[in-house]
Amino acid sequence: MRKALSFIFFLLVYQGLIAQRINDRSLQRLDPYFGIAFGHTDYYSVTSFLLSPYANYSEAFLTGDYRREDRAFLPQYGDGYMGVAFNAASMIRTDKFSAVQGKVEYSKGVKKNVKWNETTDFLLLQPYVLADSLGGDMQSEKYEFSGAYSRRFGKLIAGAELGYRAVHEFRKIDPRPRNIASDFGLRGGVSYILGRYCLSATASYRKYHQLQNVEFYNPIGANAVEYHFTGLGSRYQRFDGTNNFTTVRYKGNGYGLAMLLSPADKGNLFAGVNGIMLKIASHLPGQNEVPVTELSIKQADGFFSLPFNIDSFNSAISFKFLYERRDGCENVIDNAVEGSYNVVKSLQLYVSHNADASLDALMEKNGLYIKPNVGFNYYRASYVYPMRLASFATLRFGLSGGWLKNFGKWMTSLSLEGRYEANLMQDLELPERYTEKVILHAYTQMFDGFCRNRFLLGASARVQTEINDNNALFLATSFSQWFFPSDKALLAKLSIGITF
Repeated sequence: MRKALSFIFFLLVYQGLIAQRINDRSLQRLDPYFGIAFGHTDYYSVTSFLLSPYANYSEAFLTGDYRREDRAFLPQYGDGYMGVAFNAASMIRTDKFSAVQGKVEYSKGVKKNVKWNETTDFLLLQPYVLADSLGGDMQSEKYEFSGAYSRRFGKLIAGAELGYRAVHEFRKIDPRPRNIASDFGLRGGVSYILGRYCLSATASYRKYHQLQNVEFYNPIGANAVEYHFTGLGSRYQRFDGTNNFTTVRYKGNGYGLAMLLSPADKGNLFAGVNGIMLKIASHLPGQNEVPVTELSIKQADGFFSLPFNIDSFNSAISFKFLYERRDGCENVIDNAVEGSYNVVKSLQLYVSHNADASLDALMEKNGLYIKPNVGFNYYRASYVYPMRLASFATLRFGLSGGWLKNFGKWMTSLSLEGRYEANLMQDLELPERYTEKVILHAYTQMFDGFCRNRFLLGASARVQTEINDNNALFLATSFSQWFFPSDKALLAKLSIGITF
């Protein structure tokens, strides 16, 4: 099956025609050879799961999640986390020509010692976030689900997907942010079989909303200052404080278009490209919803994967790239002399660029595999006036390997990973005259910490036993240790679940 990657076989792999034991289907899902070929296709095409070789598969599991950092790598997400999650996912071929898939997730936990950020989805909304000068633990709760359907009509395949994510985060001590975020996504697309290959096009729509409110039980504001950050330590000073401007609403809409080329009949090349445009504005609900900032995000990404065989080894190479540009505008707002706040002028003051590329290779035989990786990342952000600049470049090298084996009613998966990330350059220019001392110190420390050289060692394992031909119990764990020049960070997960 792997050598041919035949589309004819793809359509026959469903539970009604080829009866597979649950351990065989689990092994197929965990196989890195399938992963490097088909691991990206769902992202680029809403119809790709119908054409994949995967058999019917469902799983549900509980996970305990733990993170501890001696020094926070990204202080806006804290220096630790402890939580639990429930996940369930399913893919079912309803007949020869159609399939459905879906997933749900619920998680609840505590982010430890979050600093310089009170806003949910920091990485999405930065640099326009609300922050305080104290920090503290943040309680976090998330609900997420998605569902997709795809059907074939001769050489034409059509599909659609709906997704929704809701997040509730809050703090139990002053300052007390309470955030409610919702993220809705819709995708629709078609594929057409052209000889050996299938060409897919998928359009997407995204709607984002977050309402953030910060309160103080202490009447003197707990000696904290609320900042409306606008990038690289700059802030909208007019709205600093703890009284009238601590409620913020984020509203955004985005669109995307993706293309995917995948094998149809004896082809073996996978390639995809994707473009996204997203605009998110921040508003002050207490000031007649006046828009304060607008963030425009443009992203382009893509990949190609080429599976092949060398002397009975299942082999593959894969290349991925991503480029993101962020443009930020700040609005000049009047003094509401007529009873409402109005935008006088809009100034584009912030811009950032992020580029990333990686190359993976894989060799596998008899359940043993090795996977080397090399990658490069470059980031640059600037603020017009007063002039601010931050940039860095990172080169990474990685090597992972593992073993998968089916022992009848038992199945096991073991893997090891090592990765080194080296900082090639860094530059931070913040004007001391126009930057508050506490902010200047914090941003300098954050930037230096983020640009440290680092080394990762990780291991994971999964043991599964069949209850019967169609059901199995599994236990899975993963462990990662980051080593920095003078400190370290630990990440660990433990899951127990059922597959069917």
